[in-house]
Amino acid sequence: MAARLADLLPVPYYHSIFTLPHVINPLVPFNKALLYEMIFDSASQALLQFGRDPKWLGAQIGFFGILHSWGSKMWSHLHVHFIVPAGGVDANGHWVEPKYKGRFLFPVRAVSQVYRGKFVQRLKNAYYQGRLVLPEGYRHLADPKQFERFVDALVGRDWNVHIKRPFSTP
Repeated sequence: MAARLADLLPVPYYHSIFTLPHVINPLVPFNKALLYEMIFDSASQALLQFGRDPKWLGAQIGFFGILHSWGSKMWSHLHVHFIVPAGGVDANGHWVEPKYKGRFLFPVRAVSQVYRGKFVQRLKNAYYQGRLVLPEGYRHLADPKQFERFVDALVGRDWNVHIKRPFSTP
């Protein structure tokens, strides 16, 4: 434990959570590796995009993520937790602190929209490349028009993203 503590940066850390809408849950058992990769990629790319944006930080951020496939009530609830240092390294190798120290790292609603867009694009790519397995109750989505309606419904809803205030200690 002492070795891991020595790896920590002397900065606050944010706890970020990215969740998939429950309507996707029936697809998960048939597409585990694909959907796990998609949620990690979409969420991490959204975080990196906001980190690089000079409006929010203008730096390269780091983080680590942990996949949770079940909720506290033991039903399917695919989500990823990321621990994100409060800041990043700029192009000159200097540490950059968040502009809104302690209040928020990035605007959650905007991060949610970017995350949703990245995930939906990956989902569409997988579908049209024939990599998405459709279970019994979702076979109607084999029709591209039905699939596009399904995607429209996903895009039409808010996706749960939380970026909590910094921990008191790492």
